[in-house]
Amino acid sequence: MQSSRPANVLAESTVVPMPRDENETASPARLAHAGLRAIDELTPRVDAAVAAITEASMVRPSALPGWTRAHLVSHLARNADALVNLLTWARTGIERPAYASDEDRDADIDEGAQRLAQVIKEDHLAASGRFRTAAAAMPDSAWSGSATSRQGVELGGHLVPWMRVTELFVHLVDLDLGHRFADYADLGEETLDLVLSYVALTYKSLPEAPSMLLHATAESGTREHAIGTAPTEYEITGTPAELIAWLTGRTDGSALSGEIPALSGWLK
Repeated sequence: MQSSRPANVLAESTVVPMPRDENETASPARLAHAGLRAIDELTPRVDAAVAAITEASMVRPSALPGWTRAHLVSHLARNADALVNLLTWARTGIERPAYASDEDRDADIDEGAQRLAQVIKEDHLAASGRFRTAAAAMPDSAWSGSATSRQGVELGGHLVPWMRVTELFVHLVDLDLGHRFADYADLGEETLDLVLSYVALTYKSLPEAPSMLLHATAESGTREHAIGTAPTEYEITGTPAELIAWLTGRTDGSALSGEIPALSGWLK
C-alpha cells in the first residue's frame, strides 16, 4: 500500500458510486459484501498459485524487488491478520492497529520467509481463514465503523475488504507465475471498477498527487475517477486493470492513452 500523510477519508468513502448506474449509491454494508464476494473469487486463484510453488521456487525472486516468493506469501498471511485487526477496530470501536509498527511488520515478513515452503503455505491458508471468519462476524451496522490504516489514514470499515481484494489482485501477479492483470476481466466490470475506486481513493489522500481524471473503459461504457485537486492536469484512458497496474507501480503506463505523469512509489 502506498504511504500517505494522515488524512480522514471516512466522509468521502462512506458511500461510493456503483458503476452500473451513475445515480445509484451503495450502503457501506453493500459495498463490504461486494468486496467479500470479490475475495471469494480471488482467493482460490491465489491459493492455487501458492499451492503450486515448490520448495525450490519459493525462494526465487518475485516481481517485487528485494522480495522472494516466500516474502510475498508471508506478507499475504500477515496482511490478512492485520486486516482482522482493522475489522475488529471497526466493529468494536476499540483501537486495534494493523501492525504494532512498521518495523515489526517487516521483521515478521523477513522471518516468515525463512520457513519451509509447506509451513509458509499452511500459514497463508490459516491467515486467510481467520480473515474470512472475522469478516463473517461483522454485523451490517459494523461496516459503518472506522479504523486507521498503517499509513495513518482513517477509513470506513467497508473499505477493509477492498484492501484485501487489492492485495490479492496485485500480489497474485507479483508472484511472477504467469498471471497478468489482463486475466482479471472475468471478475466483471463492477468488481474491477471498485478495485480502481479504492486505489484512486488512496491517491486522493495524498496532497502531492498530480491532478488526474482517469477514464476507465469497459463494454458498458466509461467511468471517470478524479484524483487530486482541480484543475485537471492529466487525462488518462485505459481499462480498469491497466489503470490499476499503472497506479500500483506494476507497469509504466505505456498501455494507457494520454500524457502519463510520474507517480510516487506504491509500497509493498
